[in-house]
Amino acid sequence: MTDASELPALPPLAHNGWELATWVLIVIAMLLAFKIWTDKNSTKTLKGVASDLGAVKGQLVNDHPIGPGTPNMRDQLDRMESAIAGLRKDIGRIGDAALDDRETHRVDVARIDSSLSELWRRLG
Repeated sequence: MTDASELPALPPLAHNGWELATWVLIVIAMLLAFKIWTDKNSTKTLKGVASDLGAVKGQLVNDHPIGPGTPNMRDQLDRMESAIAGLRKDIGRIGDAALDDRETHRVDVARIDSSLSELWRRLG
């Protein structure tokens, strides 16, 4: 059995067992209050996140809960994709036209060169 003189000395905060028990109860009450406060705030946060997720889902689905005339993000993305496809076709046509212009230019330069050669031959 241990003798009371062998027990470690209590910190200056508590001079006897009752004071120590009081401090322990105060700490437990503070921890409990902190837990209740964080649970209350985390519930608000989770409700806010759920409502934000609901708003994002409302923008991404293809049905229109607000009304058929109201576009959502999915409709906007579809319009952008079709616009990009149209731009790709236009760019392709411009590229083909540029190739045709280059070929026409080469033919014209060759024709002018042959005409100049013919003129120099006649003059000289």
